[in-house]
Amino acid sequence: MNATKKMASYIKAKGVSIKAIAAATKLSTGVLYPSLQVRSARRTRPLRVDEFLAICAFLEVDPLEFKTEMRKERV
Repeated sequence: MNATKKMASYIKAKGVSIKAIAAATKLSTGVLYPSLQVRSARRTRPLRVDEFLAICAFLEVDPLEFKTEMRKERV
């Protein structure tokens, strides 16, 4: 699961509305809905770093809470 999906699940579990996030972070709902809709099969847009960090600040959550495992590739 990637960081955007982890964040989307966290937001849903906490019952935070996307409209509240948009108002507090000044991010467009048009940006947030495609990224954070947990039930949407059409979610195709990962969050950009600045968007991700703004949401973490709003949620008062350390961004590393949404860390994903990374595999090292051999060269």
